[in-house]
Amino acid sequence: MTTVTDLPRGRNPRGRLALLPILAGLFVLWFVLQGAAHTFTDYLFFSEVDLTQVFRTVVGSQLMLVVVFGLIFFALLWGNLVLADRFAPAFRTLGPGDEIVARYREVVGGNAARLRTILAAIFSLIAGFGVAGQWQHWLMFRHGSSFGVKDALFHRDVSFYVFKLPF
Repeated sequence: MTTVTDLPRGRNPRGRLALLPILAGLFVLWFVLQGAAHTFTDYLFFSEVDLTQVFRTVVGSQLMLVVVFGLIFFALLWGNLVLADRFAPAFRTLGPGDEIVARYREVVGGNAARLRTILAAIFSLIAGFGVAGQWQHWLMFRHGSSFGVKDALFHRDVSFYVFKLPF
């Protein structure tokens, strides 16, 4: 039977772990530069047709959605991770198939709170930028007006189905 201590390890595990933040940074930098190029091109277009106010409205609503939804997502995910850690048993005997659990405890150790915060921040950024693509629905929800025509079945203004319901 193979135990955790019998498994082979690399010569320099810290060197490989130091490579992970560098690769993650390059990955993030790639997407940031792509987004900046796209945004700058849009800005040039809107300034050429004298509609920079429209550009500012779109970018402002996208940033607002990223920040607000990202903070909400962060709070919910971080809170759920704290609850999961709090309700998990403090000590559990490990069976023959639990080498992964033992390695996780060995690597994370006392840094569980820091890891929880970092993971929640990363996933909240991903979710926030995903919601930023819904800026058009948000602006229609905020600035929609009444059509003055009621739906025959539910007796709601038709503007509800165009402006409110998609959001």
